[in-house]
Parts: sequence; C-alpha cells; structure tokens
Amino acid sequence: VAAIPAPAGAGIAATPGVLTIEQTSAIAESVARARPAVVRIESTRRLANGAMEQDVGSGIVFDASGHIVTNAHVVLGTDTLKVVLSDGTERPGILLGHDYPFTDVAVIQIAGTRIAALPFGDSGALKLGETVIAIGNPLAEFDGSVSVGVISGLNRVRTFDTVRQDDIIQTDASINSGNSGGALLNLRGEVIGMPTAILRQSRGGQIVEGISFALPGNRVAEIARRIVTDGASYPRPSLLSLIHI
Repeated sequence: VAAIPAPAGAGIAATPGVLTIEQTSAIAESVARARPAVVRIESTRRLANGAMEQDVGSGIVFDASGHIVTNAHVVLGTDTLKVVLSDGTERPGILLGHDYPFTDVAVIQIAGTRIAALPFGDSGALKLGETVIAIGNPLAEFDGSVSVGVISGLNRVRTFDTVRQDDIIQTDASINSGNSGGALLNLRGEVIGMPTAILRQSRGGQIVEGISFALPGNRVAEIARRIVTDGASYPRPSLLSLIHI
C-alpha cells in the first residue's frame, strides 16, 4: 500500500489527507484470475545429427475451443508439441497457423478446455510508467512465475528475423528464456502484450539489465483471431500472389 499526499488545487485550500493505492491487492487479484490460462509448451525437434532437442515456452489460452496463442519461434520447426495446463494436465498440441516472420505469433490447438480464456485489453491505451505483470515459464523450470514491472517504452523500433517492427512494448518486468509466448498483463488482468525478446548486451558489448520487449496485445489478438477463423496461417501478400494473373 502506497500513501501519496493529495495535491492541492490551484487557488483552492487543500484538505489534508492521503490518496491510498491498493496496488498489491490489484496485482494478486489479476494473477489469481490469469494464472490458470497461462500454459507451458514443450517441444521436441530432431537435429541434423539425429539427436532430439527439447525446449520450453509459454502460451495463453485464447478460447474455450482449445486455441493457444504463443510466439511462433516457440513452435515452428518442431516435431512434437505438448501443452501442460496449470493443473498439470497434459494435452498434445498441433500448429494451426502463424504469421512468421512478419509477426512472431502462432496459434496451436489442443482439445477443448474449461479454463477461462484470458481477455485482451487495449494495448493502444498504455502509458509510460504503467504497472504490468508478466506470467510465464522462465528457464523451463519455474512454471507460472510472476514478475512485476512498468511500461518503460512504447512504439520501440526493433528488427526481428529481418522484419522491422515499430510498435514494440518495452518493459523492465523480469523476463527470461521460457517466458516467450506468455502474458504481459495490466492491473485488470487483461493481456496487453506478449513477451518476445530480451536485450542482454549492447552493441558495444556492455551488459544490459531490465530491458525486455513484448508484442502489443492488439496486434497479437488480431492475428490470432484471423488464424482461428481461417484455420490457417495469417494471410500475407507474397511476390507470387502479386504477379499471379
């Protein structure tokens, strides 16, 4: 609980008092609602030498039909996908569609679930300094980890997989490998971003801390809805489609 002196009005005598903000309660309530809808995604892929590589990422329950939205880099190029729900239930997953490399978003599907889907908020209404909550599975070991930070920057320009992105959210919430595809929430428990990348080192080789990036929730939701509706990857124009007559 933070107590902040109430500001005086211009030309009006201020009444002594404090403005009380129950931030801790808002965080706890948001996490309690959202945590069941953040899942663990386990993948395997066969390497050129025949060995099997395993990896772990995160995902968000998108609807009651079993659609899970995540980062494309978590699920592309894999041989098997398994989704582990917050109660430990395991379900095989299949890749429904993606928008790689334009946006690092993909949708996989499992059998229908009774877990309430996470609502998406308006990422376009975010403000600098706004408190946000990250939920995911960092380091393939700490399932359902919760971290809290603020919006450090909006409309950051970054290039991912040779594609320029100009609407990236920057946050200082603790995010690590395994958080990819998880949830970045506001204090209402709404998804306003999807953790995607971490900056570990500057161009000059300096160690960097507290700079992580998330895809804006508005874009994630739009792409996921279209993939679910079409049952296929997000439609993008290609050179072939442009010249085909």
